[in-house]
Amino acid sequence: MAPMDSLDRLSERRQRAQALVGAGRIGEGLASLLIGADELEADDRDAAARLRIDAGQMGLYVAGPSRPLELAESALSAAHDGDPALRAMALIRLGDALMWVGRPAEAQVRWA
Repeated sequence: MAPMDSLDRLSERRQRAQALVGAGRIGEGLASLLIGADELEADDRDAAARLRIDAGQMGLYVAGPSRPLELAESALSAAHDGDPALRAMALIRLGDALMWVGRPAEAQVRWA
């Protein structure tokens, strides 16, 4: 897949999710991001990780604190060998999710 095509798909998914959330349809916004991440996974792991990072906070509102933790772990896994800045974003989101599930010591390690 051409990089621009991947960026276009990433941007389109983010815009769609933002519109859904703006309309009060947070669950659908979350689903849109996750479907987009699944579609992009094979061709662009960084883009898939970005969508999962974006989905983290929505997951908190939709399903409680355990869902963002799953999403952050998935984003970190996808970002493992990619862009260092993306990996840092995934680690920050993982730290946030660990706080939300009541594991502050582990969160601090991730944020360090």
